[in-house]
Amino acid sequence: MGSLASGGGLLLFGTGGSTQITSHRDVAVNAAEGDDAILQFVDRSKDAGTVGDGAATVYEIRDNVGTFGSDEISVSARIDEDDIGAIDATVSDGSAPFEIDLRCSDETAGLRGEYTIELAFTASNADSTISADRTTDEPVTVDCGFDYGNSANYRDNTEDTTNTDIPPREAAKGSVTTPSNVNSDDGRYATFSSESRDDGTEIKGAEIGFVLPTAPKSDAYELRVEVSGDQPSGDWIVYLVDGAGTRLTSTGNGPKDKLKKNTNRFAFDSDESGRIRSNRTDLYLIFATTSNGNEVTAMVDYFELRPVSSSS
Repeated sequence: MGSLASGGGLLLFGTGGSTQITSHRDVAVNAAEGDDAILQFVDRSKDAGTVGDGAATVYEIRDNVGTFGSDEISVSARIDEDDIGAIDATVSDGSAPFEIDLRCSDETAGLRGEYTIELAFTASNADSTISADRTTDEPVTVDCGFDYGNSANYRDNTEDTTNTDIPPREAAKGSVTTPSNVNSDDGRYATFSSESRDDGTEIKGAEIGFVLPTAPKSDAYELRVEVSGDQPSGDWIVYLVDGAGTRLTSTGNGPKDKLKKNTNRFAFDSDESGRIRSNRTDLYLIFATTSNGNEVTAMVDYFELRPVSSSS
């Protein structure tokens, strides 16, 4: 692949991406991809494990001549779909080989699935700068938890809610207690409650919104909602909206939208799934009541919007 001297630049296309090498002094820089390269990039995505709260090692950088320290190497990473965004990447401390570890970031909160990862490396010292772009050989499993205990992720009509921009915004009614209990399917329940009668005549009901994590691309979707073994009091429905509050799925007039005890699975037709796919980064789940009951409740353990089949 040659070498480089006297401050020029050389663009190389190696396995999985490109490499740009610049010499800052009158020194030769070996640009090969093999064991005699200054930096050798080794893909470890096949055995990376799961990106989550803990780190998953997806790449290794071998400094074959001891040129760079870990503080002279930086890396950025993003999901290989342009509307998902960045994911946290770090370079291990100490001496080579340097491991590139990925963790979930704020932008990927709630993301689940298998994704190829784009990585951008830069190694720079007084003698030379090496910039390299790589994409993982294998998809990497990502499982980023989503914390509904954070009041920025739901909207009800209590003072605890901090994100008032979540649909249904100022139209929110009712309350949800211990919302963090819907984070996982573990038998712990959040209590959804409608409001009481207003002046003894008007039923105020419930309309509570939750942010949904980015949905994977799919031809079809279903919503799973786990409820306790007790039938919800009154009629509760669920439907999806976008950030503007536009309904993407059934308005709840049909029986398929009524919550029942234990496991609920709501399948969406092709039109509904198409709208979900088109708004998959801007989705909100609404729990609402349609009955005339006073202070009705539902005990919800977990909910998840998931793909039925993958889109090519």
